[in-house]
Amino acid sequence: MQQHASSCGPIAIINALKYIGRTASYKSEMEYFKSIKEFDSHGMWPDALSRVLIKRSIKHKYYVIESVLDMEKILDKGNPIILNCLITTEKAHYIFIISHSPHIFRAYNIEENTSLWKKTMAWNIENLNKSKYKITAWEILKDSEYTNKGFRI
Repeated sequence: MQQHASSCGPIAIINALKYIGRTASYKSEMEYFKSIKEFDSHGMWPDALSRVLIKRSIKHKYYVIESVLDMEKILDKGNPIILNCLITTEKAHYIFIISHSPHIFRAYNIEENTSLWKKTMAWNIENLNKSKYKITAWEILKDSEYTNKGFRI
């Protein structure tokens, strides 16, 4: 769970590591992110998040999200996503999303287990698509040498 205002990116990466079966602690990962200068008191930029996924050998695909349906299609493959969910045009928030139902997305980062309403997300995506800002996501792919058995955040 996120421990301070700007740690949403690192927490999303920690959740991805745990999902693919790797051990990851908040303390050790935060030290790592700071040591490679990909995180500071303001948070983590999207390109930094991409670089850390590569450095940590987390297989992923990057997407520009144009609709809720885009998110559902990825999740329906059984893969979670790290969503760069813009709160405003100047502030982003990364959320680890693992599944969906007809009306909600099941997410981690905001709290231990959070529901995001699809209707609200659709409104956000629609409004941002009218601007130069876009909602983006990283699909976390399963690693052949790791499994998601016993996944616990």
